[in-house]
Amino acid sequence: MNIVLVSSALIPRSTGGVEVLTILLAEGFARLGHSVCIITGGGGPPRIQNGVRIIEIPELDLPTHLKGFLMPVYAWRIQRKFRSLDEIQSADIVNAVDLDSIISLAGWKEIQDKYIATIQDYGLVCANGLLLDGNSVCPNHCHTKGSFGCLRKRKISLFHKAYLEIAYRIRKSYRDRKLSHIQRAICVSKFVENQIKKIHPMIKTHIIGNCLPREWWYLKDQKIERDIDILYAGRLESFKGAEVFCDT
Repeated sequence: MNIVLVSSALIPRSTGGVEVLTILLAEGFARLGHSVCIITGGGGPPRIQNGVRIIEIPELDLPTHLKGFLMPVYAWRIQRKFRSLDEIQSADIVNAVDLDSIISLAGWKEIQDKYIATIQDYGLVCANGLLLDGNSVCPNHCHTKGSFGCLRKRKISLFHKAYLEIAYRIRKSYRDRKLSHIQRAICVSKFVENQIKKIHPMIKTHIIGNCLPREWWYLKDQKIERDIDILYAGRLESFKGAEVFCDT
């Protein structure tokens, strides 16, 4: 099959869960014999990386702090560019894997039959993408409240808070409307699936956990001088939830 993965950012420009997931998915599909292409933001020339063709386009590279206000324009620019890409026209599957790509491509009739969203974070159901309120799991999700209390606790200027509040409302309205057009989605956990179905009950979902590098499969064969009870791989930031995990 011809598989296209769409991610606004990619390693090494950005190193996060979505970017790692995109690379691992693409390389896994390529090893199975599929023709795989990643379309991402940037201005570099096309390249081949571990059997995967990578295409950078500036239309996916809008600064994050502007996307809240300009999401409809951002989506229009992406769709206009994608119409000119042979990779999109010949694709059997178009898989969007980050929040902005998912929203931008949802509801586009030209690719509707081959479009799948992979929802691996909370950006579609939480304004901050965190589902955290202070040091505890937030009990009130944004799509039921129309606002988010966690913003008021952040130590930022009133102007910044006002900007985020307005941008969130614009983004939320557009996001909720676009979500209703997604027919099929892959969720990385039952929790994410439940939150998405609160917004879009009719969506068809499958749960597939985040993939791991092949090298990690063999860690158990390595000699370790002491027992490891818990292994956490990630940044030590509050929104990663490590502190919440340790407190529970």
